[in-house]
Amino acid sequence: MIETPSNLLDVFTLYLKTKETKSGKKLVSNLRTIFRKYLLTSLPGYTFNESDLSGKNLECCLSKIPISSFIEADPIAIFGQLSKEAISNNTIGKEVVRTTYNPTITNFIKWMQNQDWHTLFENVRHCNYAPKVVPKVTLGQARKGYRSHKANPYSLREDQLTSKLIQQIEDLREFCTAKEVISRQNKPMRTISFEDNIRRSILFFLGWLHKFEEWQLEELDIELMLTDGKESPTENLLLLKEFVSWGINTRGNGYGWGMMILKAPLSIAKWKYASESKRSMYRDIDLIERYAFT
Repeated sequence: MIETPSNLLDVFTLYLKTKETKSGKKLVSNLRTIFRKYLLTSLPGYTFNESDLSGKNLECCLSKIPISSFIEADPIAIFGQLSKEAISNNTIGKEVVRTTYNPTITNFIKWMQNQDWHTLFENVRHCNYAPKVVPKVTLGQARKGYRSHKANPYSLREDQLTSKLIQQIEDLREFCTAKEVISRQNKPMRTISFEDNIRRSILFFLGWLHKFEEWQLEELDIELMLTDGKESPTENLLLLKEFVSWGINTRGNGYGWGMMILKAPLSIAKWKYASESKRSMYRDIDLIERYAFT
């Protein structure tokens, strides 16, 4: 039985079978460039850099991205922002973006939106079952021959989580996702959003502290995302800023990645101080007000 597309590689493979791409090799090349240089390096929840995406690695990375995650990320908006930055930095010409890259990504997204299966993945995170949709071509070959790719080498592993961290993350999850929390002023977060964004970002940050800054596992605490360091209880997010700078400058992550990381300290600050807040949207909490998190 022919499979339903379930990840971005599947979708890309189907797109390559269209008349438009078969008659335009440059279109495929341009789309690969957009994936490598713009979209995948800044996709929320992922830490790919350009070297990760070279050669066959691109297809391997595409296979790791669920269709629902790609749709939810708003790829047109990501590309629009990053292409503007590239133009202002003189790393790409305005006309190249206008005449080549904009039509390429726009056509790809419009093609996706016109497929029967697209609406299924818009809401796939909210349901336990989605009916099978049969595309016109098989996806079997697309999933063969790609080597394993480790996209997050600095993330703290599950077996490295101390009992303290496990409890903290579980308490934070309950605060963020429970249907009703008396002190929480926001709507509940979807569990999948917590796992893909907040929890993942926390593990990235803690893994960096442990593997690159040589902190001991027993020293790790999720509230470190708010502080300035081991010896400083001051909450100016200095450690977090150092981590984001490292991720962008050393790992080659995009600014979209940095924006995704910053969602975690917001959630932690609200979790930590919600019971103390008496004003709407935590405006009486200095940390949140100072950094205009909300």
